[in-house]
Amino acid sequence: MVDLRLRNLCILKASKIYDDEGLDRTTGRQHLTLALFCEEQGYLTRALEEYQKAAYRFQEERSMSLKAKCLINVARISAIVGNYNRARRYSKVSARWLPKPMSWRTSPMSFSHQSRNLLFGWQSSRP
Repeated sequence: MVDLRLRNLCILKASKIYDDEGLDRTTGRQHLTLALFCEEQGYLTRALEEYQKAAYRFQEERSMSLKAKCLINVARISAIVGNYNRARRYSKVSARWLPKPMSWRTSPMSFSHQSRNLLFGWQSSRP
């Protein structure tokens, strides 16, 4: 049974969000705003759906960093709800869209020099 309070809150918030369409808000951002609102209100199932919709919209808009943010939130809320398989799947998918860290092999410092700096807090003499 659908919670009527949730339904009314979401309808009000959605109407406010979708009225912003003329204000240069994309559909992905609208779904993201609605997802954040649902999460604040404690309606995690609805927030999951909205984050997932936002991720697909951001993919269409070629905004990959926002897509990754939405997928991370889908994984996080899935874990909270207890759907661990979905959380694992979306955490792997979101990792593909995150920027890759610089490898120690491509670093200007050697690995031993870099690790020594991290261990002892020394500053590198290299620019």
